Amino acid sequence: GRHSTPMTLKLNIQSGSEAPAMAGDWVMEHCRQAGLGESAAFRVMTCVVEAVNNCVEHAYREQPGEIGIRLFRNAHWLVVQVQDRGAPLTRQAATAEPDPLQIDGRGWFIMQQWMDVAQYRRRYLSNVVTLAKCLEE
Repeated sequence: GRHSTPMTLKLNIQSGSEAPAMAGDWVMEHCRQAGLGESAAFRVMTCVVEAVNNCVEHAYREQPGEIGIRLFRNAHWLVVQVQDRGAPLTRQAATAEPDPLQIDGRGWFIMQQWMDVAQYRRRYLSNVVTLAKCLEE
């Protein structure tokens, strides 16, 4: 059954080659607990793995750094935010809201297709990627 009690969970991991898989396993586990079916859980996990991969490769450019993952769910939504303090994910610093499709073609295309919301924001000194899935289907 699905829990209607809202909850927020946090995971902080170090940027590195292990980070995407660690984040993916953690998110997959909580998607299952939220009552998502296997295919929906797989899609959420894949998008989170892509987002974390972007942190490792682009934001931190293979340098050490921290990646914060926050998962929120209630009866209607599952929301995952991936945050890092690395370089902005676009060269066009002039635009406050860059076209997310220009950041990383493949990963962003998947996120846009598979999630109900996929959004990138530069907030203060952080990159924040928000991925949301509606649980009412």
